[in-house]
Order: sequence, then structure tokens, then C-alpha cells
Amino acid sequence: MYGKNGMLEEAEVVFDGLLTKDVVTWTSLICGYVGSGHGEKAIQFLFKMSEEGITPNSVTFICGLKACRLLGDIDKCRQIHTDLVKGGYEVDIRILSSLIGMYTSCNQFEETQVVFDKAFVKDVVLWTALIGGYAETGNSKEALTWLERMQIEGFLPNPATFVCGLKACCNLGSSEEVQRLHINLIKSGFEGDSLLITSLMNAYSKCGFLSEAQHIFDEVEIKSLPIWNTLIGGYIDHECGQEALDNFRRMQVERVSPDSITLVYALKACIISKLMQNGQCLQIETTKFGFDRDYFVGIQLLDMYSKFGLVEEAQHVFERLPTWDVVSYNALIMGFAEHGFGEEALQCLSRMHEEGVSMDAITAVCGLKACISSGLIRIGRWIHGQILKQDLIEQDPIIGILLIDIYVKCKYLLEAQKVFYGMTNKSLIAWSTLLMGYAFSGEWELVFSLLGEMQSCGMPLDTICLLSALTVCSHSGLIEEGVRVFGILGKEYAIPSNLEHFNSMIDLFCRAGQIEKASGMLDVIPFQPNFVTWTTLLGACRQCGDIQVAKQAFNHAAVLTGNKVDLLISTLGVYEDNCWFLRQAVGSESSAEVGIVRARAVCH
Repeated sequence: MYGKNGMLEEAEVVFDGLLTKDVVTWTSLICGYVGSGHGEKAIQFLFKMSEEGITPNSVTFICGLKACRLLGDIDKCRQIHTDLVKGGYEVDIRILSSLIGMYTSCNQFEETQVVFDKAFVKDVVLWTALIGGYAETGNSKEALTWLERMQIEGFLPNPATFVCGLKACCNLGSSEEVQRLHINLIKSGFEGDSLLITSLMNAYSKCGFLSEAQHIFDEVEIKSLPIWNTLIGGYIDHECGQEALDNFRRMQVERVSPDSITLVYALKACIISKLMQNGQCLQIETTKFGFDRDYFVGIQLLDMYSKFGLVEEAQHVFERLPTWDVVSYNALIMGFAEHGFGEEALQCLSRMHEEGVSMDAITAVCGLKACISSGLIRIGRWIHGQILKQDLIEQDPIIGILLIDIYVKCKYLLEAQKVFYGMTNKSLIAWSTLLMGYAFSGEWELVFSLLGEMQSCGMPLDTICLLSALTVCSHSGLIEEGVRVFGILGKEYAIPSNLEHFNSMIDLFCRAGQIEKASGMLDVIPFQPNFVTWTTLLGACRQCGDIQVAKQAFNHAAVLTGNKVDLLISTLGVYEDNCWFLRQAVGSESSAEVGIVRARAVCH
């Protein structure tokens, strides 16, 4: 009784107090441990039982094999296999099925085949164990091959066999195999089996045949809750939120009460279809059906409100959850971080730490994003420390990239380098992030050094790398280097140039006072110049007094601002000191002066 109810300490006390312990009492205790997931204790008692001279029976051996499967302990499985052969149990179909399940779960397929081939009697149960073992471990082609061989040898599959076959089809994503099995199970007279209907609908859904799954569903006279959930879940898997909600409403019309799985699917459908009000109504229904304190429903509600940006509602749901773990904290932190509430996200992260909940890779990513959005970069150092403690940096490549981004934004280039060179796998984004950091810090030597490293490592350069190099050349006055980068990198590495690259070249020439070369870029630029192009030129003309180019730049920029001269002038940041220049560029004294007055008013 104690073992069945999971009260294992009490069960062991009672067991130790027994004067006589037979195979039944030993087996009850062992099975209790297996049922509660304590495989190690189950194995200990199994071997202790043998040491005390009690011979295990078939149930004991089956429980022992289940314990080995829990632990993934192939050596103990082999030991139990030897013992059961000595005991003459190698003819017991249930034990052989358990052995096959154990060996396949550990990917020991040669031993699996030995057990199967040596079986004196091969019935449908043993065939199903073999097919199921292959399907469960992802060896789906082998599973379907054995299913076909089973039928060739004259064995008729039962519903459980077909379920294993359909699982293999799901793994392969093979709609043809699903259709073939569908025909076979109809011929076998199993089309009314509830478990098979669910498996068949699931298989069609996984293969993208949602209309076929819906058709099978519509043909069923008595629709159980698992069948409803399978249909709705299939639509959710394929992001068909409206269809999922339609069937959820139909389910309610037919007076079928949902369970937590149904409600989770319905809430996901609201997120997919961006139906916030429907989601809020569903929260009321969760209370109505008694799931307002359900963990999984609560997590989905929290996720929904977070994704809709309703962070207060999300926090309220969070406070009502039966337990606070890393999943629930992540949902709340992510909601804060993704909707501009960086400080609140970091406060939540602090609370999580205080309550002893360890962060995972998702927490780290959300926390680092919150640091960047809120400008609280110093907290990024603390998060970095936690990441190192829990060895998270290799679990998600974005973690290292975000750390580099944080450090280069603060110009902590040494820390950024430590993170970068400590990464096992450096993606192009990681290289580009560090390169951009060097560029915006004006470290042109580091930029070109890193570009050289990228070439040595065979890392392909991209448009961001080219832009970084041009930016540092522009800001450092490296005219020749900039021209070389623009010309050679594009040709040697076939990096497609974009408008930003041309704007950088114009900026490069403008900063050097080479207006003629800057305006000459307009003749070769293959893109439509934008506001940045013209204001860059205009700003340079203001410095050197080139009225002719200034007029051209001003007129084009004015068109792009809808002829709002005041907006353009305020963008340039020039007032009385450049009044004469503006009058000449605008071509109208009154327009220039009115623009200046308005611009000053806007800025002050």
C-alpha cells in the first residue's frame, strides 16, 4: 500500500519490520521504487534479494529491467539478463519484451536482435516490442521494415503495433507511409479503435495533412477528449490558431469539458491569432473549469500576457502560480525585456536569484537583453558571473554575442575580447559584433587585425564587416585605407555593397574636405540616395562653403522631408552662425530665417 502511494520510506520501514520476507514482499518494494522513478534503489533491493537467497519471479525481473531503463544502465541490464536465463525465464514473452525495450532504449540493437531471434515463440506482443523499440529511438525506417516483415511472416499487427508504426511515420514525416498504414488498419478492422484514431490523426497532422486529420475526426461518432486534443494540438503545431479556436468552441457546444491540455492549446491559439480579448475571456473559463491554479495553464497565461505586452496581468498570473521555477520566471522576465521594461526584468531576475532559482540559458539571454535596453550595463557583469558559474555560454551562441555587445558598448574591449576568444564556436555574428565594437571605439588597428584573423580562419566576410571597416576609416581619417577596403573587399570577397557603404564613403571624403570626390560618388551609386546621403554632403558643404553642391543636397533633402525646411535645419543643427550659408542654399532669405526660428523653437 505504501509503495503504491509513493510513501517509500514508510514502505521500507514496514518491510524491514517483517519477520518473513518472500518474493511477493520483495517484489512489491522493488516495484514501488520503480514506479516512483527511483531506479537505483530498486536495483539495490533486487540484488540484495538474490543475496538473501530469494529467487526473483517474472514480475521482479520485469521491474528490474524497468529500473535499468530508468538509469540507462546497460551493464546491470546484462547482469539481470544472465540471471533470468539461469532462472529459465528466457521463454517468458513479457520478460523478452522488456529486454528488447531495455536494449533498444540503450541503442544496443545487436543484443536486441539476439534476444528476438532466440525467442522460441514470436507472437504479436514480441513483434510490437521490437517495432516500438526502433520507433521510440528514432530508428523509424527499421521500425517500418520490421512491421512489413512481420506481416510477410504471417503475423497480424494489433492496434498497439499500428500505433508504433504510426510513430515511426511521424518521425519520418512520411505521409505516404501514413496512408499505407491507414489502409492496412482499415483492412484489419481497427478503424474504430480510439487509441488508433488518435495516433492516426496525430500522424497526418505531423505530416501537414490537417484536412485529412479533420476528416477522420469528423467521421468519429463518439469523440473522446484525447481525440479533441489531438485535433486542436495539430492545428497549433502548424500555427493555425483560428482553426484551433473554432474546434475548441465546437467542443464546448458539444458539451465536452476541456482539460488543462485543451486550455493550453486554446491559449496558444489566441497568441498565434493575436486575439488578446479572446485570451482574456479564456482566463475566466480556466477559473470556471477549475484550472485557475493549474501550473501548465498558468504558465501559458503568463506567456500570453507577456507576448501581448500586458506585463501587469502577467505579473498577477505569476503571483498566483502554485510554484515558481525557472520556466515561470523566464516567461515573466522575457515579457518585461521584450516590451521595454528592462529594469523590471532585472528586478525579477534579482528576485529569482534571491529565491534560489538557478538561471538557464533563456534567463541569461533575457537578462542580457534587459541590460542593453535599460542601459544598466553593470548588471551585465553580474549576469556574466552567473553564466560562468553555471557553464551556460556554450548552451546558446547568442549569450556570448550579447556579452560582447554589452562590453563593446561600454568600451570594455578587453572583457569583450575575453568573451570572444573564450567561445568554442565563433559565428560570423560574433566576429561582426566585436568588429563593430572596435569600429565605433575608433580602434582602426584592431579592426584591420581582426579582419586579418577572419581571413586566416577562413571566416567569410559580410556587409557588416565591410561597413565596420569603412566606419573606422571614416572616423580615423584613413582615406587610402577606406578606398582600398571599399574597392578590394567588394571584389575579392564578393560582398554586395549597399547604401550604407556608399554613405560611409561619402562621409569619409566629406570628413577629409574632399567634396568633389564625395559628390562624385553620387554618379556611381547604384541606389537612390537617402536623407543621410544628402545631409552628410550638406554638412560638409557648410564647412567648406561649397554653395553649388549645397544647393543640390539641400533641395534633395528638403524633398525627402516633405519640404519641411525647419526640420532639415534642426537636423543640421545650424542657426545664426550659418545664416548666410543657409540663405544661399535655400535660395530664399525669408525661408531660411523662418526655418531657423522654427528649428530653434523645436530644439529649445
